[in-house]
Amino acid sequence: MAPGFFRYQSKNGVEYGTFCVSKRVPNQKNPVHESIYLGRVIDKEKGVFQSKERGIYCFNPEKGFFDVPAEFKNLNSVPEDAIDFGDYWIVRQLLDKSGYIDVIKQTLPDHQDTLLSLLNFKLLGRGAAYSNAFDDYISSYGRILYPEAKMMSHQLSDFCIQLGLEKTWRQFFRLHLNFFSKRNNEHDILIDNNHLSNRINCFLLNNNYKINNKMKIIYITDRTSNLPLYYKFISKNENDLLALKSTINELSTDNINIDNIVLDVNYYSTSNIIRLHDLSVPYLIKVPKNMSIYKELVRQNLPDMNDVANQANDLQQDFLVKVIRKIHLNNYVYFYIITNVNNKSKENKLDSNKKNLKLSKNNVLILVSNNKIKLDELFQLYFAKKIIKKNFNIEKNKFNCFNNFKNNEFVLNGHLMISFISNIVYVLFRNMLSNVNISPTDLFSLFKTVKGSIMNGKIYIKDLDKKEKDILKHFSILLDNIISIK
Repeated sequence: MAPGFFRYQSKNGVEYGTFCVSKRVPNQKNPVHESIYLGRVIDKEKGVFQSKERGIYCFNPEKGFFDVPAEFKNLNSVPEDAIDFGDYWIVRQLLDKSGYIDVIKQTLPDHQDTLLSLLNFKLLGRGAAYSNAFDDYISSYGRILYPEAKMMSHQLSDFCIQLGLEKTWRQFFRLHLNFFSKRNNEHDILIDNNHLSNRINCFLLNNNYKINNKMKIIYITDRTSNLPLYYKFISKNENDLLALKSTINELSTDNINIDNIVLDVNYYSTSNIIRLHDLSVPYLIKVPKNMSIYKELVRQNLPDMNDVANQANDLQQDFLVKVIRKIHLNNYVYFYIITNVNNKSKENKLDSNKKNLKLSKNNVLILVSNNKIKLDELFQLYFAKKIIKKNFNIEKNKFNCFNNFKNNEFVLNGHLMISFISNIVYVLFRNMLSNVNISPTDLFSLFKTVKGSIMNGKIYIKDLDKKEKDILKHFSILLDNIISIK
């Protein structure tokens, strides 16, 4: 066996061992790293380990695997391992119920175990650093569910390159949009373009092979289901609206029919409004307060707002809406002027179910669109854009990439793909759990307390409490107290 070194890590008070080997490959500058998972450490000095595949055995670099001394033979009848079972198990059960498991498996068929295991790591909030992924994997039900997963840090870096390739990206979205279009016919979509500052260890090269220190991401969400639909990232200098138009065309080829598009306020400018009309893009945008048209509309319309009869019913008549159709930049548009009733309240604000609209005294919100929108739909459509930031949750100044590994466009795109798929699954779970009054995060925490013990090729599960049983009953899911390991 090639020379290498042992790596030991502790989880829940139990020590696990891995043997790491570096091999030189012809025509490659850097060595290829391989790891052999040895399992639980029984006797470090004598090289005695325990795993579900081999039971109790000995290992050393010179001899490889061999039988244990007689003194260890009787250990095979004792519990081999304690694992985190419940949260990994419930994620897989809900994935199977949702049907989305097929999309994930078919995205990278040869690496589906790694993708599913990394998805669990992200969903369950095990940590921001992927260097912790291997420790979580070997101490959980994940290593039994996904035995072919490659979860060492260097393996995940290579995996993200595969995930970030354009052919993988296209394969995933073909499957994802097909899955989504079967469940929905018409869509309002929400567009946001977040500027993501790249860290020193994660730069991009543009076509002129110069470092591009900033990129933008277009992120699309369906308003009705809140399901993330699509994303693409573009360079800082690429035209946003041309990229947006091409994105709409790409979606239309996958039977995603667009009704309305809510754009981030950053899109508002004179040139962009003209371009949106030229491109025939149905838009809704907030008018910035520093624009002359905002000041003009407030001056002309705020004094008589209390006489406006149109009040949004779902706002409990706390807010008034005045709709004005006029020519703006050589095109007819609709301005929606929103303010407090009588301007008396120092601050009116909706509860969390009404999208957290806040208007202070004498404050006016103005939206502009090239379509006439019903008032109740107007608020739902505009304020639902908060879903984008809530779902994707990219912290602009804390964008973590892999350290100490080659960081290029493919690694970055692979990282975004994992985040995107995680958010899709989270929203799917949230929709599935809406009738049982529990969030996915609370569900994961609830089932994290369900531990398992491995003994003689079987997993022994502790009894569930009433709340856990009620959730499983709602989804017609059964869990035996003893599970055989295949």
